[in-house]
Amino acid sequence: MKRNLLFIFYILLINNLLAQDNRLGLGVHSGVQFSNINDDGIYFQKKNNVLPTFGLIVELAPYEYFAYRAEINYTSKGFITPFLLADPQGEVIGAFDHRYRLDYVEVPLMLHANYQGFLKYYLNVGMYAAYLLSAKLNVLETVEADEVAFLKEDVANAFKSFDWGFVAEIGFSYRFASKFDLSVGGRYTRGMQAVNAYEFTQQQSLKNYAYVVHAGLIILLNNE
Repeated sequence: MKRNLLFIFYILLINNLLAQDNRLGLGVHSGVQFSNINDDGIYFQKKNNVLPTFGLIVELAPYEYFAYRAEINYTSKGFITPFLLADPQGEVIGAFDHRYRLDYVEVPLMLHANYQGFLKYYLNVGMYAAYLLSAKLNVLETVEADEVAFLKEDVANAFKSFDWGFVAEIGFSYRFASKFDLSVGGRYTRGMQAVNAYEFTQQQSLKNYAYVVHAGLIILLNNE
């Protein structure tokens, strides 16, 4: 049912885009995201994994203060589960980090509203769909401040191939030479379905979320 609603949202938005005479903007963006998972209140220790994201932007603006925005992104999500290493006397001598990295092709479709001024403040709200390209586990050992990777494993079978969720962003942009918008924004993404393919460390439902800081550049192709 949730996937059907997401599909309907995409179809209605695309139909609206094609039906209007819009100003077109094309661009790129890149940034970093502080990614983690939500475990639906069943706690186990985890930390943010800092990972890259970048992609292409298409923006169609039927009005001065309102636009439709679509992206196709290569984005890496994941999380870290830390474990302590102790000697026989119980003294902590090091640590293990299990670092999960999930690489996706992600397609957000968003509604864009802005306030025009010297700086254009904007708000983006919408949904995203994502397809899993790969999932890797790196185990890092830290002993006396030295960090060594000693295990790398493909764990794609442990995660579902599809994810979808909600995205919201605030930021500002600056227009120069009448055809270029340079932007900086902060984004929050929240998965709406479990991404684990089976029970994972006694957790039933792990969902992606991330805080993203990124910058972008859009070229306005038919701006008058």
